[in-house]
Parts: sequence; C-alpha cells; structure tokens
Amino acid sequence: MTSPMSSQRHAPRHAAAAPVPMSPLPPPPPLALSCYTDAAAMTPLLQAQLPGYGEGGLRILQLRVLSARRNTSRRHNPCPLTLCYELQVAQGERQGCQWLYAEVHRQPETAVAAWQAGQHGLVAPPFGQALVHLPALALLLWALPNDPGLPQLATLLDPQQAARHVPDAPAHGLQVELLRYEPRCRATLRYHWPSDDGSVQVRFAKTFRDDRAALIDSRFQHFWQNAQARPEAPLVARPLGFDAALRTVWQAPAAGVPLDSWLAGPAADDAGMAAVARAWAALHAAPLADTVSARPRTVDHWLTEVRRRCKKIARAVPDRAGQVAAIEQGIEAAAGHQARRPLSL
Repeated sequence: MTSPMSSQRHAPRHAAAAPVPMSPLPPPPPLALSCYTDAAAMTPLLQAQLPGYGEGGLRILQLRVLSARRNTSRRHNPCPLTLCYELQVAQGERQGCQWLYAEVHRQPETAVAAWQAGQHGLVAPPFGQALVHLPALALLLWALPNDPGLPQLATLLDPQQAARHVPDAPAHGLQVELLRYEPRCRATLRYHWPSDDGSVQVRFAKTFRDDRAALIDSRFQHFWQNAQARPEAPLVARPLGFDAALRTVWQAPAAGVPLDSWLAGPAADDAGMAAVARAWAALHAAPLADTVSARPRTVDHWLTEVRRRCKKIARAVPDRAGQVAAIEQGIEAAAGHQARRPLSL
C-alpha cells in the first residue's frame, strides 16, 4: 500500500484556522449508509463539498474505501459509521495521495462538538484542510496526518520530526512509509535511510491510542532474550525500546522466513515441524501478564457474544435476520458437542 506521507516534500506545518460553522444546524437529509461506502457515489459528493476542491483547483482522480466500521448502538456511539478514504488528488501538475478519516454523525450537535474539540494541534495535510465539517453529508473528516485518537502521527509521519525519535536515524535523508493504519486506534510505520556502506537501514514503529506500548515492548524483550539463549525459542524482531510520549514501540527488521512461507517449502519435514511445535510451546509457557482483550474466554462467554452480535446485525440489516439466526443456532449446537478444555492461550 502506498503511503500518503512517504517523503520530505510534504512535511506537516501548522494548519490555518477553519471557519466557524453556522449554528444552529438543521438535521441533514437522510443519506443511506451504503452510499458512504460506495466510491462512485462519494467521489462527486466530496469533490463538490470539500474545501479547496472543485473551483479551488483540487481534483479527485480516484477514491477508495480502505476500511469501514458499522456501529448500531445509539447510546454508546454517536457515529453509526466510520470510514477511511484514500483519495488520489491532482492540483495542477502536482499529484499525490491523501487519506481521510471520516465519521458519519447521527446528530448535527455531536459533529459540531467534535469539530470544535478537534481544532487544537492540527497540521496542514498535503491536500486540502486538516479538519472539515460537511453538514449536508453529516460528515466530519480528518486529513492525515491528523487523527483524533493518534495525535502523535503528525510527528511520526514528518521525516524531520521523526528523525529525532527513530533509533539511530540520521538528521537528514530519512524516508517514512505508513504500512498499516486503523484510525483512532493504531498504526505501523517503516523508516529507512542509506548508510555509509551503501546498505539501507530500516526501523519499524508501532504506535497506539493508549499506553500499551510499554507492555508490548516488555513482551518482545522477553522473547528476544529467550531467543538469544535458546535455539528452540521463537524468533522475534529485535526490540529497540518504546517512547512513552509518542506511545510507540521501535523495532529492527525481523530476520528469518515467515512461517507461512516456510510451511510451503522443503524444510517443513518432521524435524522442522517438531521445532515449530517447541517454539509454540515456549510461546504459550511465557510468564507474561495478559491483557483483558487477550485473556482466554470460556465457551459460555463466546456464546453470549454470538447472541449479542447477532442482535446487532439483525438491527443493522433486518433482511438478513433469518440467515443470522440460523447461523447462531448452528454455532450453539456445535458448542454443545465440544469438550470442555482447560483455558489456555
């Protein structure tokens, strides 16, 4: 995937203040949620309404929906849908990529409140404005590197700023790629630069919305040290520490062959599979503190989750309720025949 922020040419700078929206806002006309995930439908709508586009000279050459998350809870989430758009944009002879994190709001008041709360710390993206409220579409859009849950991305995606944090990075010549991005949640970035001997140095960053970086770094430290002392231990990328302020873990490139590629090759014989089994055993036996999300769950827990999620799907897509109910019944019937095993990872 091509990074929207992969060079020094578009280093972030402070964004200009956005205009104050008119208040009060009337409710927008209903727009089917399926329209927001339809690239062909959204292209002309965003082209016409995004500031700086249309008569402003910016043209959307292509639009892709990179991700979409549906939420049916009116009580816990004001946004029934959140998305990530990838726009290929042209401005005269200049072309590039701009990612947008988009929130669809049920009520105009929540969009205005989020718009007002998001005005601090914005930086100018490569194309368009940093934060845009489109009342007619019930949309609030952040242009990368701006993200309401990952404010550190502005630093991590700027080569000049990131060079002060990436382990062993030079002051100049750093290149950055955004490899994986889950808006408001996490991102993975790759940095590389030429070394004096002609080789290319590479570092990876994993950044999060919360403080889990310290826990993840401790896990990698455990397995890295284990691998240095025990040949049968699983091999991981060498940890290079974590930055609490940036909520980021630093790592060197991982050595070796990916397991799925190795399994398809000639080395996957009985001896090789035994080595894999020993590595898995070492992984599961590690004396590491788990998190709530990684804690083993009972069969009853997952059956409760199945029922809850089936209700959510039936609310969101009523015409699939019968199909979902049949799947739920099948899962419950199969669970009744499973042996009750001790909980383990």
